[in-house]
Amino acid sequence: MAGHGEQRDRGGEYWEYGGDRGYERGPRRGPPTSALTVMNRGTMLISFLVHVDIPARGRLRLQTLDVGDPCHHADTTTSTRKRSASSDSLHLKVAEIDKSVAAVCQYVEVEQQKKAVKERRKAEKDAEERAMAEQGELALKKEEEEKVRKAMERLEEMNKNVDIRFVVRIGELREDVRDHMRHEICEAFSELCAAMAKGKQEVAYQQEVGSESSASSSENEELGARTRNLSISEKPKHGPEPVFEVSPPMELPAKRTLQGAVEPVKLTTGLTRSRARGKTKTPIPKKTPLLIRKKIPASIGAGGGLKLERQVMHDLKNLDALVLQNICKDEGIAYNGKFKVIFDIAAHRTRVAYGSDVETDEDPSQGGNTVEIASGEEGKQEGG
Repeated sequence: MAGHGEQRDRGGEYWEYGGDRGYERGPRRGPPTSALTVMNRGTMLISFLVHVDIPARGRLRLQTLDVGDPCHHADTTTSTRKRSASSDSLHLKVAEIDKSVAAVCQYVEVEQQKKAVKERRKAEKDAEERAMAEQGELALKKEEEEKVRKAMERLEEMNKNVDIRFVVRIGELREDVRDHMRHEICEAFSELCAAMAKGKQEVAYQQEVGSESSASSSENEELGARTRNLSISEKPKHGPEPVFEVSPPMELPAKRTLQGAVEPVKLTTGLTRSRARGKTKTPIPKKTPLLIRKKIPASIGAGGGLKLERQVMHDLKNLDALVLQNICKDEGIAYNGKFKVIFDIAAHRTRVAYGSDVETDEDPSQGGNTVEIASGEEGKQEGG
């Protein structure tokens, strides 16, 4: 602190010297020049320290160095009362300035710390907001993906339900169609059975009534049996076909037109010729017999009998009830319904053709023989 005291002493001497000069010139008002200089320099130092970050120790040293006068005088030996008072006041001012500078530096440091904390918090807040925004975007993206996935699952479920309903509906329609067809077939079969029963009753009634006039109907039955297998194979010829000789073509004169205009003749209905239409030949309808005489290649054994029975059933299945009744009369079989009669007739003809017991006593080379099947009186003759 000796240096500081010396500087204060020197400053005091300078102020004293200046004060003496001023005293000699006259009374001086206001603070001394040295005090104003110190105050100005202190203010400049404070402003400099505010803008420039200098440690407190260096600041104090600068303050102590800048307080004095640049012109240092080394010829100070004694100090007077006035000089000591001015030096004490200056020392107090320097101390106050030092305190104010320290307070300002502390305030600046606190403000800088607050600013750093605020910037750090702001950066942390920005980072948190950025992270929250990214998390929100990821959450929105996941939510959209979840919505799309749920929509796809819902669509697949709907398609599956539609397919199941479609299959169930098709099955129901199929069952309805089957039930309807079964009902229709049952109705048709019942109507057919009723018609067959009605026809059977009528035949029985005709037999009962016809028993009185059996002599008159026997001739009709014989004629019907004889003419049943007859058919028209060729058209009747009304006469010989005309033969025309070869004649030369007719030569007609050339057409001549009159010179000049000729009024067209108005034709009337009496003058017009009507074109004769040629007669179209209508074909004579051919009547096919109810049962055509056929020759079936027979084979020996049970196989031949089955083949013959199948062929007879195939021929008889398209005949109506009345024809079957006539066949039953001719072959001496009781009529008990269309379906049963077909089996009975087939079995009867097979029995007539192969006998009651089917045997394979004949030579196998005779397998090419044919069995002649006919209806009416011929079946009875083969049975005899």
